[in-house]
Amino acid sequence: MARRSSLSRLKSLWKKASNSLLGTMALWAAMGLALGIGIGLGLWLGDVADPPKAPPQRAAPTAPPPPAAVPRQNQPRIDIAPWVSDPRRGPAPSLNLPPEDPLRPLAPDEAPPPSLPQEGALPPELPPALPHELPLWRRNALAAPATGGRPMVAIVIDDMGVDQRHSLEAAGLPGPLTLAYLPYARDVAQQSAAARRAGHELMVHVSMQPQSKTGISGQAESGGDPGPNALTVGLPPEEIRRRLDWALGQFGGYVGINNHMGSGFTANRPGMSVVIGELKRRGLLFLDSRTTPASVGEALAAEAGLPHATRNVFLDNIQTPAEVRARLAELERIAKARGSAIAIGHPHEATLMVLRDWLPGATGRGLALVPLSTIVAQGEAPASAQAHGASGAVTR
Repeated sequence: MARRSSLSRLKSLWKKASNSLLGTMALWAAMGLALGIGIGLGLWLGDVADPPKAPPQRAAPTAPPPPAAVPRQNQPRIDIAPWVSDPRRGPAPSLNLPPEDPLRPLAPDEAPPPSLPQEGALPPELPPALPHELPLWRRNALAAPATGGRPMVAIVIDDMGVDQRHSLEAAGLPGPLTLAYLPYARDVAQQSAAARRAGHELMVHVSMQPQSKTGISGQAESGGDPGPNALTVGLPPEEIRRRLDWALGQFGGYVGINNHMGSGFTANRPGMSVVIGELKRRGLLFLDSRTTPASVGEALAAEAGLPHATRNVFLDNIQTPAEVRARLAELERIAKARGSAIAIGHPHEATLMVLRDWLPGATGRGLALVPLSTIVAQGEAPASAQAHGASGAVTR
């Protein structure tokens, strides 16, 4: 009986719990439904009140700002001389420099960098000493030193450039001297420019045919070899001009020419007429080395009105110190007797040794050492070699 009563009580409790759970579940379901309806209604009302907006436009991409200008003076600068090609050198070195930005603007106070000279460009001409309208020989002449009325002597050193050691010694002598460079000498432009900076006047020593006998082979049997592009008897005028133009194009800064050898060519009137005419056209002077008494150079120059002079003394036909001193003494006598005199020597050991001692004392002996152009400009060059007692004549 008690057992049956317990079972009845349990069934009653289970029934109440089931009814209570179902009611709770129904309540939660009703609340969830109401919430969902409310949210949906709210969203629908919001869409009606606010019309849909246009999608936002994407901004166009902008370029990054340019880098700020950096003044060049705040950057390290490297100055490097251009590599000059030379077959005696190896390949040009690699400098490994960082490339410079070509778009970098210049600072306000900055000038553009200078451009490098073109490879193979000739060295610049020496600046003219006088206005451009003067003839070339006057523009390239050294300034005339003050003579104080003393007799003038001009010393010309021929055959410069081939023997570079002795040519350098000659260019190192106290001046002013007049140095005549052979146009075919190696590095003649550099040698002559250095001599000009040392205070000497320049001339072109133009090769001309010496007197010679011609054998059956057609080669000169005596008289020596004047060198390449020499002016020879019988050349047509256009070839004489071409060879002279070549000689005059090997360096610059000269006042004129004199003859290297030339005892045969300077006695030839047709050939020398072409040379004198070309020198006049170019505004240059002529020094007749007078390697033969038969030279017509001085007479033709006078006829053409070309500035010219003639050698009085050869210093070193005999290459001994005693002979060079004797010839300098003769030069001094001629200068004091006539007002001026011109000597020609060569870069020989004896000549250089004697001149090294003689030149510093020229003023003390009452002489004025001048470049050749000073004698030509003042019209005090001897009218003829014989009139001034020319000595040391030699056929070359």
